[in-house]
Amino acid sequence: MKFFRVAICCLLAFAVLAFGATEEWSQAVLEVAASVLLIAWAIQMFIRKADQLIIAPEFLPLLAW
Repeated sequence: MKFFRVAICCLLAFAVLAFGATEEWSQAVLEVAASVLLIAWAIQMFIRKADQLIIAPEFLPLLAW
């Protein structure tokens, strides 16, 4: 999980720099990196099976929106 924490912090730092840029590649890099991190995290959670994703009942009203 330390890798994902560091990667998210680096991605947030890059997001600040990409926000000021007008080039499309900077926004594309940000979107691709976020999706790759999400997929890598999902694969890791599926393989480990020790950690379970628990959805709190308080979040269910968000699905109605």
